Amino acid sequence: MLHALPPVPVPAPQPMPIEASPAPDLDGDGVVERFDEVLDSCGTGGCVYRVFFTSRGGDRFVGEIAGHWPFEIDRRRGKAPADVIATWRLGATESMASRYVFKRGGYVEHSESHCEGDACTAEHLVRR
Repeated sequence: MLHALPPVPVPAPQPMPIEASPAPDLDGDGVVERFDEVLDSCGTGGCVYRVFFTSRGGDRFVGEIAGHWPFEIDRRRGKAPADVIATWRLGATESMASRYVFKRGGYVEHSESHCEGDACTAEHLVRR
């Protein structure tokens, strides 16, 4: 004889917390940079941000970075401007981490790594 299972209550989805992080100082001048969210670029995976170096003389556009805020800043190469590592969420446990490096006056995507849970592939160069 088969018995029906009682219904299991499903908790309502909770909104993702907004992380209020100050923008980092990428170029080492002691002034935080400006990250402007590109209109209509956001989804559950992240947003596209236009990055500007800020100074008293005016802001200078230095590229676009796509990912989920806050970004990881990597200063291990020991030179300014620092590398930016941005993560784009692809699913519940899947993500893509992209390294942006400063070349020829702006940030460009240099390498990426695919992650499933906590396991990530080694970084490999992006050829575009």
